[in-house]
Amino acid sequence: MRILFTGGGTGGHIYPIIAVAEELQKLSVEKKIEMDLRYFGSPEMFRSVLEQNGIGVSKIFSAKLRRYFDLRNFLDIPILLPLSVIQAFWKVFWFMPDVLFSKGGPGSLPVVLACRFYCVPIIIHDSDTIIGLANRLAIYWAKRIAVSFDSTAKTLLENEKLS
Repeated sequence: MRILFTGGGTGGHIYPIIAVAEELQKLSVEKKIEMDLRYFGSPEMFRSVLEQNGIGVSKIFSAKLRRYFDLRNFLDIPILLPLSVIQAFWKVFWFMPDVLFSKGGPGSLPVVLACRFYCVPIIIHDSDTIIGLANRLAIYWAKRIAVSFDSTAKTLLENEKLS
Protein backbone atom coordinates (compact mmCIF):
# COMPACT_ATOMS: atom_id res chain seq x y z
CA MET A 1 0.00 0.00 0.00
CA ARG A 2 1.32 3.42 -0.93
CA ILE A 3 0.46 6.27 1.39
CA LEU A 4 1.37 9.84 0.57
CA PHE A 5 1.63 12.61 3.15
CA THR A 6 1.76 16.33 2.49
CA GLY A 7 1.70 19.47 4.58
CA GLY A 8 3.59 22.59 5.46
CA GLY A 9 7.19 22.44 6.58
CA THR A 10 6.65 23.22 10.27
CA GLY A 11 6.55 20.95 13.29
CA GLY A 12 2.80 21.51 13.57
CA HIS A 13 2.40 19.70 10.25
CA ILE A 14 5.29 17.23 10.42
CA TYR A 15 4.84 15.71 13.89
CA PRO A 16 1.17 14.75 13.39
CA ILE A 17 2.22 13.13 10.10
CA ILE A 18 4.87 11.14 11.96
CA ALA A 19 2.30 10.05 14.57
CA VAL A 20 -0.06 8.80 11.84
CA ALA A 21 2.84 7.07 10.06
CA GLU A 22 3.86 5.28 13.27
CA GLU A 23 0.33 3.90 13.70
CA LEU A 24 0.21 2.83 10.06
CA GLN A 25 3.55 1.07 10.44
CA LYS A 26 2.22 -0.84 13.47
CA LEU A 27 -0.86 -1.87 11.48
CA SER A 28 1.25 -2.94 8.54
CA VAL A 29 3.23 -5.31 10.79
CA GLU A 30 0.06 -6.69 12.44
CA LYS A 31 -1.80 -7.20 9.16
CA LYS A 32 1.33 -8.13 7.18
CA ILE A 33 0.75 -5.39 4.62
CA GLU A 34 3.68 -3.94 2.74
CA MET A 35 3.59 -0.17 3.08
CA ASP A 36 5.45 2.61 1.28
CA LEU A 37 5.17 5.95 3.09
CA ARG A 38 6.21 9.17 1.35
CA TYR A 39 6.07 12.87 2.08
CA PHE A 40 5.78 15.36 -0.78
CA GLY A 41 6.32 18.97 0.21
CA SER A 42 8.86 21.34 1.63
CA PRO A 43 10.01 19.80 4.94
CA GLU A 44 13.00 22.15 5.35
CA MET A 45 14.72 21.16 8.61
CA PHE A 46 12.44 18.15 9.26
CA ARG A 47 13.69 16.00 6.36
CA SER A 48 15.92 13.86 8.59
CA VAL A 49 13.16 13.43 11.19
CA LEU A 50 10.77 12.13 8.53
CA GLU A 51 13.38 9.79 7.08
CA GLN A 52 14.31 8.46 10.55
CA ASN A 53 10.64 7.52 10.96
CA GLY A 54 10.51 5.53 7.74
CA ILE A 55 8.94 8.20 5.55
CA GLY A 56 10.59 8.89 2.20
CA VAL A 57 10.84 12.59 1.34
CA SER A 58 10.45 14.24 -2.04
CA LYS A 59 10.78 18.03 -2.17
CA ILE A 60 8.16 20.09 -3.93
CA PHE A 61 8.50 23.86 -4.10
CA SER A 62 6.19 25.71 -1.77
CA ALA A 63 4.36 28.85 -2.82
CA LYS A 64 2.58 30.66 -0.04
CA LEU A 65 -0.63 32.46 -1.02
CA ARG A 66 -0.33 35.54 1.15
CA ARG A 67 -3.50 37.55 1.50
CA TYR A 68 -1.61 40.77 2.09
CA PHE A 69 0.94 42.79 0.12
CA ASP A 70 4.39 41.28 0.19
CA LEU A 71 7.16 41.47 -2.39
CA ARG A 72 7.56 37.67 -2.17
CA ASN A 73 4.13 37.36 -3.82
CA PHE A 74 5.77 38.47 -7.08
CA LEU A 75 7.96 35.36 -6.96
CA ASP A 76 5.60 32.88 -5.33
CA ILE A 77 2.41 33.32 -7.34
CA PRO A 78 3.62 33.64 -10.96
CA ILE A 79 6.69 31.38 -10.69
CA LEU A 80 6.72 29.01 -7.72
CA LEU A 81 3.01 28.15 -7.73
CA PRO A 82 2.91 26.87 -11.34
CA LEU A 83 6.25 25.12 -10.82
CA SER A 84 5.00 23.39 -7.66
CA VAL A 85 1.82 22.23 -9.43
CA ILE A 86 3.87 20.74 -12.29
CA GLN A 87 6.20 19.05 -9.79
CA ALA A 88 3.27 17.62 -7.84
CA PHE A 89 1.54 16.24 -10.94
CA TRP A 90 4.79 14.60 -12.09
CA LYS A 91 5.75 13.10 -8.72
CA VAL A 92 2.24 11.90 -7.86
CA PHE A 93 2.00 10.25 -11.28
CA TRP A 94 5.18 8.23 -10.68
CA PHE A 95 4.33 7.32 -7.06
CA MET A 96 0.55 6.91 -7.59
CA PRO A 97 -0.52 6.56 -3.95
CA ASP A 98 -3.52 4.63 -2.68
CA VAL A 99 -4.43 7.54 -0.40
CA LEU A 100 -3.25 11.07 0.44
CA PHE A 101 -3.12 12.37 4.02
CA SER A 102 -2.91 16.17 3.96
CA LYS A 103 -2.14 18.38 6.96
CA GLY A 104 -2.62 21.59 5.00
CA GLY A 105 -0.15 24.42 4.77
CA PRO A 106 1.38 26.25 1.81
CA GLY A 107 3.01 23.23 0.18
CA SER A 108 0.01 20.92 0.35
CA LEU A 109 -2.36 22.41 -2.21
CA PRO A 110 -0.45 21.38 -5.38
CA VAL A 111 -0.23 17.79 -4.08
CA VAL A 112 -3.95 17.78 -3.25
CA LEU A 113 -4.75 19.07 -6.75
CA ALA A 114 -2.62 16.37 -8.37
CA CYS A 115 -4.20 13.63 -6.26
CA ARG A 116 -7.66 14.93 -7.08
CA PHE A 117 -6.81 14.83 -10.79
CA TYR A 118 -5.58 11.22 -10.51
CA CYS A 119 -8.65 10.20 -8.42
CA VAL A 120 -6.59 9.40 -5.32
CA PRO A 121 -8.74 9.48 -2.14
CA ILE A 122 -7.86 12.49 0.03
CA ILE A 123 -7.96 12.65 3.82
CA ILE A 124 -7.52 16.08 5.38
CA HIS A 125 -6.53 16.67 8.99
CA ASP A 126 -6.68 20.11 10.55
CA SER A 127 -5.72 20.46 14.20
CA ASP A 128 -6.34 24.21 14.46
CA THR A 129 -9.51 25.89 15.69
CA ILE A 130 -9.73 27.89 12.46
CA ILE A 131 -9.11 25.97 9.25
CA GLY A 132 -6.25 27.32 7.16
CA LEU A 133 -6.56 28.53 3.58
CA ALA A 134 -5.08 25.42 1.92
CA ASN A 135 -7.46 23.10 3.76
CA ARG A 136 -10.44 25.39 3.15
CA LEU A 137 -9.76 25.12 -0.57
CA ALA A 138 -9.10 21.37 -0.43
CA ILE A 139 -12.01 20.16 1.72
CA TYR A 140 -14.35 20.01 -1.25
CA TRP A 141 -12.27 17.19 -2.74
CA ALA A 142 -11.67 15.28 0.48
CA LYS A 143 -13.15 11.86 1.10
CA ARG A 144 -12.69 12.35 4.86
CA ILE A 145 -11.97 15.39 7.04
CA ALA A 146 -10.59 15.08 10.56
CA VAL A 147 -10.61 18.01 12.97
CA SER A 148 -9.47 18.35 16.57
CA PHE A 149 -12.11 20.71 17.93
CA ASP A 150 -15.89 20.41 18.15
CA SER A 151 -16.21 24.09 17.26
CA THR A 152 -14.33 23.47 14.00
CA ALA A 153 -16.59 20.55 13.11
CA LYS A 154 -19.66 22.64 13.95
CA THR A 155 -18.47 25.47 11.68
CA LEU A 156 -17.89 23.04 8.82
CA LEU A 157 -21.30 21.45 9.31
CA GLU A 158 -22.99 24.86 9.36
CA ASN A 159 -21.30 25.72 6.09
CA GLU A 160 -22.33 22.33 4.65
CA LYS A 161 -18.71 21.34 4.06
CA LEU A 162 -19.10 18.15 6.08
CA SER A 163 -21.83 15.60 5.80
